[in-house]
Amino acid sequence: MLSGSRLTAKTVTANQTVTLSASYTEDGITKSATKPVTVTAVKPSAPTGLQVKSQTASGGIVLGWTAVPGAESYKIYRAAGDAAAAVCGTSASVTFADSSAIPGVSYVYWVSAVNSAGESALSAASVSGIIPLAAPAGVTASSARTDGVAVTWSAVAGATHYRVSRATSATGAKTDLGAWQTGTAYVDASAVSGTE
Repeated sequence: MLSGSRLTAKTVTANQTVTLSASYTEDGITKSATKPVTVTAVKPSAPTGLQVKSQTASGGIVLGWTAVPGAESYKIYRAAGDAAAAVCGTSASVTFADSSAIPGVSYVYWVSAVNSAGESALSAASVSGIIPLAAPAGVTASSARTDGVAVTWSAVAGATHYRVSRATSATGAKTDLGAWQTGTAYVDASAVSGTE
């Protein structure tokens, strides 16, 4: 008759061989047994809670998600337009800053969890992020020509097109001039002489 059986175990890491021991009493005699067991790693589950925490020109697009038990690191996947998703970085924590994101380009992100057993599926939910374009700097206007007022500005990182607007005061209503253009100069031929 068995009585007082007891199993002793301990917390181990993946792919580690440990010895499990058990003691029990049979007919008043205490006996014990041991057995070596190799603990095999299991792939982690897919991350959840993926979100965009911030998106700025200085800090990039910052992502965050919920920690996955058993995960040793995470892979971040990114896609833009019709391109297939590709790894854009890895993280040992539950945040990642995509500093290579181009302002004005919309990206879609997924994340997976990784450990010694392999990689999980991608997060079921994706998130979209975009760094807003900066306002053009270095804007100048020159009326020293006969065909109108020449407006120039510095190129903006990530911008593909520009449009000039005009107002008679800093707080006045703005009127768009011409169509969207790729260049960084525009001549306002409709400007009235003597009007600021």
